[in-house]
Amino acid sequence: MRAQAEFVVILAVVLVFVIVSYYAFRGFEGASLPEDVKKLQEVVEQEVESVVRDGVLLAVKDMETHGGYLTKDILLGGSPSPLDLVGSVRFAGEDVPYWQVCQNDLSLSEEELENRIGEAVKNYVLNQTKRIDVFGKNVSFEFSSLGVDVNILPDKVVVETTLPTTVNGYKIRRPYHSEVRTKFGEITEFARELSRELSANRNFDWFTIYSMYFSRNLADGQPLLPTEGVLTECGVLFRSPEQISEGLTEAVNYVVGNTEWWKDAPVSNDVPKTFSIKKVNGKSYPDLSVNTFLPDGFGISVTEPVLFENTKFLVKWIFFAFPECVYVYDQFYDVSYPIIVRADDQYTGYSFNMAGFVYVTRKGGEYNGYMAPGECSSPSAGVADSGECGNLECEATIKVNEIADSNGGQRPLEGAAVVYGGCFVGYTGPDGVVSGPVKCGVNNLTVFYDRKHEILRRDGIDSSSLDNSVFGLHVIPNVTFHFKEVSVEPEPSGIMILQAQQTPVYKKCVVSDVIDKYSVVDMRGIDSGRDFSLFSMNSQSQSRACVENSQNCQECRNSNINDINEDECSRCLSDCPAASGDVNVDYIPAGRYSISSSIRDQTSGLEYGGFLPYNYQLNGNAKDVYIYTPVTGYPSYDIGGSKKQWLVNFMKDECGMVPVSDSEQPERVYITECNYQNIGSVIGDAGCAYLNQNIGSVSCYGYVNQEWPNGCDDYCDPSYDDCGTLYDVEGVKSMFAGHCNVRLVCE
Repeated sequence: MRAQAEFVVILAVVLVFVIVSYYAFRGFEGASLPEDVKKLQEVVEQEVESVVRDGVLLAVKDMETHGGYLTKDILLGGSPSPLDLVGSVRFAGEDVPYWQVCQNDLSLSEEELENRIGEAVKNYVLNQTKRIDVFGKNVSFEFSSLGVDVNILPDKVVVETTLPTTVNGYKIRRPYHSEVRTKFGEITEFARELSRELSANRNFDWFTIYSMYFSRNLADGQPLLPTEGVLTECGVLFRSPEQISEGLTEAVNYVVGNTEWWKDAPVSNDVPKTFSIKKVNGKSYPDLSVNTFLPDGFGISVTEPVLFENTKFLVKWIFFAFPECVYVYDQFYDVSYPIIVRADDQYTGYSFNMAGFVYVTRKGGEYNGYMAPGECSSPSAGVADSGECGNLECEATIKVNEIADSNGGQRPLEGAAVVYGGCFVGYTGPDGVVSGPVKCGVNNLTVFYDRKHEILRRDGIDSSSLDNSVFGLHVIPNVTFHFKEVSVEPEPSGIMILQAQQTPVYKKCVVSDVIDKYSVVDMRGIDSGRDFSLFSMNSQSQSRACVENSQNCQECRNSNINDINEDECSRCLSDCPAASGDVNVDYIPAGRYSISSSIRDQTSGLEYGGFLPYNYQLNGNAKDVYIYTPVTGYPSYDIGGSKKQWLVNFMKDECGMVPVSDSEQPERVYITECNYQNIGSVIGDAGCAYLNQNIGSVSCYGYVNQEWPNGCDDYCDPSYDDCGTLYDVEGVKSMFAGHCNVRLVCE
């Protein structure tokens, strides 16, 4: 019992000590707090809490403007900005930090944000001591013990400030409590989830890829930004570095201007394509107003053009060819850019800005490549343009001339694009010269001017030999190729007789259009080494779609030269009939060429004739070119080179024709001994009524006022040499040429 009594006494003493100490520490606050002290404490509390609220508002404004980071000296007490730690981009004149770079999530945690607001408020209060220390000697603050505790909630920021304060000897014991109405908490939660979403799913990267694939078409029917497609017209598809830069910039602008938040994107073809971010990391924030922007001074600049040359006809089988140029292209781009995401704070009137980094590059192999989001460790890593063409250590001066005629005359070409080693050197000036930094070492050179000039390609040029070099571009004439077949009727001893005569008085060469057959012409540049192909099938020829959809054609396609399914191939060509004729060509540059030709039957695929390589100069001002191909009466699937050479020699020797010419030959050429009897036979074969009526004026008797030779008896009698003399051979030739489309060759 004694022990229990002692415990009660000790407890009572402790309680008395605590109570006495409490009231002593309180300075007799509470029931005994004077009214004037109480009122002054209320004024002090209001002022301190007002200062804290101002500090919170300034911190929130600065952190929303700068994506959760602080930059103002007034808030940081002069400490350096931490924005450089993650990288930033300028937007609306301010630095905006990256929260996401490629696959990297750089978002700030809530704890980091609370600590920064707390640090800012603390520094702000310390910088505002003059404002709150205005109560004289009756009020004192222990600024050395200042402490700030921040709690970020979805719709407000709550700050508890510990600042020991004494008013007339009485201490204010409770912390100062301040609240600021703001969406900062909800917005920064959204920013974290968005950063995780973009780093994992790369939404804007895929939007950019889609936008590039649907670039607008230009006048040539191809996209401003070629990605993948088919060229069905012979010629050149060229996009300058400026056009590619424009196309990429348009693609990015389209993404930024057509991305919608918190709703499904429309799928109707009647409305423009839009992109949708309905949720971020599985969450939606429908009450947040979110928009996307691009940084200040945004623009994409590339240094390499896109250039495709479509000059090869698509040839599937030896006996059949598509009458159109077909070129499948697949172009990839390296694209990187910052994108700004802004969320409006409806309570403060400020906006939260964060940056993401989009990076698209090529992936896959040479034949299965595709564009996809790329990985990087910093906002500029992995961008091809800045890497390969950023630091060029060699210099070169290059001159480009135009070659317009066969005599080799040249003039400086202004505005030619020069690319060396994949890097754009520049455009030539009025003197045809461009100078600039180039890659060192051995690289490829490409020069392009326009669709009316050839593309110059040179492989393996050393940069040391590139300086002060001169290159010429040939003009590409707009030429109509006329395809002709030439059948030759020689003496009976010849092996190619089509119309034998026992006692021939002439030989005949017949020139006709290629109609029931088609002509294949191969041209190889003697100087350039470039190959071109021509077919005598015009725009009304069968289409690829017809061939692709015909069962007979599919069976025919499975054939090969050693096992040709002639029936199926004949039916294929019947399903998809072709139209032969003149073909306009505007993609073959002027220059020297070695030309070969072959003529095949459209229904059987048999080869009727051809000629071996023949050298020909195509001039820059050429308008018409005639292809004269000798044919045989005994076709096969492959007429040998010796047979073709014999046909050409015979055509040249007997008909006076060359395989390729700038001038048109008459429909028939007769080779004979030009006497009266033979000319009469030629006239009869030619069926020329004009000559039948007027031959007397140039035969037997050359002039009206002269008498007939003795024995002629007023008429031409071939049995007498004098009576059968042809007095005006040149006049007869002129009559043939002018009235009968016939050329007479006198042996």
